Amino acid sequence: MSLEHEQSLIGGLMKIASCESDIASYILSTLKPASFSVRINKEIYKAILFLNANKMYFDNLSVMKQVEKNDWVEIRDVDLCYQYAADGSLLRQYSTAIKDESMERFSVAKIADIQDMITNPENGNIAQRLGLAESVISGLIEQMQNREEKGLRDAGYWAGEWIDDKEAYHSGEQISYTLGIQGIDEAFKPKGVLPGSLVVVGARPKMGKTFTAVKIIDHFLKESGKAVCAFSMEMRGVDIWERAMSSRGRVDSDSFYSVSMENTNFWDHAGGINVELANSQFYLDDSPCVSMAKIKKEVREVHRKNPVGLVMVDYLTLMGTEEAERNDLKYAAITKELKILAKELGCVILLLIQLNRGLENRPDKRPVPSDGRDTGQIEQDCDVWIGLYRESVYNADCGHSLTEAIVRLNRAGSNATAYLELNNGYFEDVCQLEAHRQTEKAKEEKRKEEQDNEERSTFKGRGKRA
Repeated sequence: MSLEHEQSLIGGLMKIASCESDIASYILSTLKPASFSVRINKEIYKAILFLNANKMYFDNLSVMKQVEKNDWVEIRDVDLCYQYAADGSLLRQYSTAIKDESMERFSVAKIADIQDMITNPENGNIAQRLGLAESVISGLIEQMQNREEKGLRDAGYWAGEWIDDKEAYHSGEQISYTLGIQGIDEAFKPKGVLPGSLVVVGARPKMGKTFTAVKIIDHFLKESGKAVCAFSMEMRGVDIWERAMSSRGRVDSDSFYSVSMENTNFWDHAGGINVELANSQFYLDDSPCVSMAKIKKEVREVHRKNPVGLVMVDYLTLMGTEEAERNDLKYAAITKELKILAKELGCVILLLIQLNRGLENRPDKRPVPSDGRDTGQIEQDCDVWIGLYRESVYNADCGHSLTEAIVRLNRAGSNATAYLELNNGYFEDVCQLEAHRQTEKAKEEKRKEEQDNEERSTFKGRGKRA
């Protein structure tokens, strides 16, 4: 039926002859020449697209004139399509059929590629080869579900998209996200974190990467109305779950071990939190070495059932990767794929990374994006980069236990520093002004101490020379 559908659709377009028709406008903006099965129909459709792009009518006579110099098409081919022209009410149906048939041909062609992936030992062990094959199949399914074909769109299309986008925002429909970290969310207003964003949280050990991730996860579960997928390659899934319970219920996680089961008030409260989380759209995988192919496959499966709002990956350098000459190339490939996945699903991807020990040799140990381990590409791929810093890890006498969440990169707005306090196993927001005052006071005292030490050292040196 493919050939008949194509001829009838082309003929129907020539009868309409103008993009002033909504159905003609829709078809020309979504259907590509590659969707047609034979070269003749592709060339005639290209002629229609050319005439429309030049603001000319694409009636049958105009199309015949346009294809006169085309060696692939004869006048009678255009005339045949015109004779078979479908009624305007059938054109959308025919357009869908042509897309389906095009996808079927494409899928059949991909079968040979999948067979080569599975049988070629250069693609890794059998598990890795099957992972690649699964990724291709998942991509085909996703393409089928996302009917609208992508490609270049004219200025009028994007002007309309921008208006729709702003109307959705001002009508209260959610088109951006918040992270649930007060100081950052305030600084990111009014745009917030946009769908399709790759958010990176980097820190040295003991700075609170997982606590931060759990706080963001809990916020998304409560506020976004969408599913959250978490891949924990460092911690057990049950430990992540326990931290989520602690964050949700404002309960010290140590209490789950120290409070007797006879304390019914406590355990009833804990049970209620457990049930509340159990009824949420929280998906967790604690496999020790997850490949990018597996992440894409599992997240897409969840997204087909429930739209995904957040994907958390903990952490980059523990991920299973394909062979590459250097680590930085391996990690660059992963971050690019994560960014593509975020854009594809319209979700936020939260990637945790461990930073180099070298930053601890600096006087100011607050992290910057270049502190990543072989992860220079992240600065180019991520939309938001947050570094975590706790002065009390290095200086127990600093006078506070605050954690600084330092936004070093934000493509959609300004940078900022937010303050959090680790309280009984979960992060709490604090008064940002008071926290800023405390940290600045601690910085000043540290500078003064360093200056005094330098002066004493200089004085001793002079004494020895004397």
